[in-house]
Amino acid sequence: MARVEPPMRVTTYYRWSLALPICLPLAVILALAPLTLVQDSVPFPLTAVLVVFVWSLIMGGVPYLILAGGLWFWMRGKSERGLRRITYLAPLVMIGVYALCLVALSLALGLGPEPWESTLGFMALSAVSILGLGYLYVFFIDGLRWFLKRKGIVVEA
Repeated sequence: MARVEPPMRVTTYYRWSLALPICLPLAVILALAPLTLVQDSVPFPLTAVLVVFVWSLIMGGVPYLILAGGLWFWMRGKSERGLRRITYLAPLVMIGVYALCLVALSLALGLGPEPWESTLGFMALSAVSILGLGYLYVFFIDGLRWFLKRKGIVVEA
């Protein structure tokens, strides 16, 4: 007889889901990058996907790790409703964390006041990307939680 694992608590599910924005790009990069070594030209759709995931890690990796680390500790003892609420707010919070990291990097590099206009323009473009990718992850994680909960794999603690 097969051993039946106990269901996963919803807090555990949400904590593991924090790894998705790092693990998914890494998996895509590891899967697609070898194609660039064996082919002279990679079809545009694959190149575009590869570029998006590489840049999401380069530009958003450190700010996301700061956000995810904070969320990891905040999640302890929270209700499912609270966890769902914070996942829907997370992309908005990520914009703030990203902006603070961008300002800190600009100051660390000793950039004067002239590049601040371009930094603000870059931040505005980055915010659109953060919201787009962020809510794609949120909708996927929430949909998967709903499915796993219906199957009895994820339960409220």
